[in-house]
Amino acid sequence: MKKVLLDTNILLLPGAQKIDIFEELATLLGSYEAIVPSFVKSELNGLAQGQGKAAEAAKIALSLLNRATIVEAEKSGSVDNSIVQYAKAHKVAVFTNDHALKKRLDAAGIEVIFLRNATKKPSF
Repeated sequence: MKKVLLDTNILLLPGAQKIDIFEELATLLGSYEAIVPSFVKSELNGLAQGQGKAAEAAKIALSLLNRATIVEAEKSGSVDNSIVQYAKAHKVAVFTNDHALKKRLDAAGIEVIFLRNATKKPSF
């Protein structure tokens, strides 16, 4: 079963754009295990403490984490750096729509899954 790391950016989409990211992954991959590093959960907790649309999207993201496995992971520098390091060390794909992170993951040879802008369907 493919393991897929969900980053903060992709976890905010259900609240921001009403997209069921878990259903989209199931359509693309069939069976998979969604994983969320503890540092991503911490980032969502921080965002949820704020005001406005980002805070609301973060609260929705936190409510969806029961559909993923939370893995304890050390944050090393930025969250993006930590995602690259974790994905490389554990050989997992990353589901993100963060363009800068996608470029870094591609350069590191890590499989990236993203939503296409026009179709909102996941792609490799």
